[in-house]
Amino acid sequence: MNSAINPSTRILNKLVLTGFILLTFVQVIFHSQHYSTSLDSWNNLLTITGFIFSVPRVFPGIVEKPFYGLFSILLRVRLWVPVTLCILLAASLGLDLLLPNPSTGQVFPASGSGTGQPSPGLSPGIRLTSVSISNTGQSASSPDFASQTPIPTLSSSGTPVINNPMASPVATDPWDVISQPNVKCSFANGAYDIKISPQQINICKTKAPDTNLNNFIYEITMTMVQGSGNAGIVFHDESTSSASTDLTQQPPLTDLLLFDQKGNYSLAVMSNNKVPMTKTGQCSSFLSGLNKPNQIDVQVIGQTIDVFVNGTYLTSTQDDQLNSGQMGVVLMAGDTITEATYSNFAVWKL
Repeated sequence: MNSAINPSTRILNKLVLTGFILLTFVQVIFHSQHYSTSLDSWNNLLTITGFIFSVPRVFPGIVEKPFYGLFSILLRVRLWVPVTLCILLAASLGLDLLLPNPSTGQVFPASGSGTGQPSPGLSPGIRLTSVSISNTGQSASSPDFASQTPIPTLSSSGTPVINNPMASPVATDPWDVISQPNVKCSFANGAYDIKISPQQINICKTKAPDTNLNNFIYEITMTMVQGSGNAGIVFHDESTSSASTDLTQQPPLTDLLLFDQKGNYSLAVMSNNKVPMTKTGQCSSFLSGLNKPNQIDVQVIGQTIDVFVNGTYLTSTQDDQLNSGQMGVVLMAGDTITEATYSNFAVWKL
């Protein structure tokens, strides 16, 4: 069958297949840096169908020999079919660039994120409003959605307590500096850097007395540097030591928020009563992967804890056990050395 194909058609077949390979590469790169769009399923269907129709035209032996030529019917597909599919895939990927990203649609502009300046949601007279349900990770069956509970916003009435870029040690906001076999906490390369050994968990805290608050907003920028573990923050921390411990020991007395590289989170209230994780899920506004800075805001008013990531509301929970303690950061390693950096630490008293 392949002998009936003239040289110019063979060249065109190869060009179409090359086009699909390049478009597939673009699709993989695009979605490694963006969240899903409504066209994902359509693009995947176009890609798979295009390859099914294109590959046999370039490598006919693939369908002629196996199973007694059962799939050789693919060689009879007209060339305009894979060409059309290739054009549709290119157009659809182009449209992908114009669609709003679910992680950033309806989000207040993050002009203060990662700059060491207060969050725009905390500027006088400005609030984070009109955050859509799709940005919160809540489903239509969740209790908050069913009861039409208003989506929390960051308060704009707080009194600034600390605004520390964490580029180097600051006398008014001293952080733990630790150098042990299993953990290192230090200021390096313009940020607060933590590195721990496999199967370790470590909490490093500020000793600033002004951060032991009841009602507050705690903001910090977190960047995962290496490893496959979890990184996050602590507050209401009453543990007496910042030294590293392995994962089998007694957990600290603290409120704890952890993220993995993919944006899966765990919000825990850990006390003497050994209360388990109270909230888990996936954060759509989290920038996944290594070396991606994520701004985290935790607002505590009374017993209510509201969490925001990159300016977008994520979740809430209640803590009726811990109402005081220090603020800090936490790193939990899996089977490899894990490292994270922190910067732009800010606190507002509410």
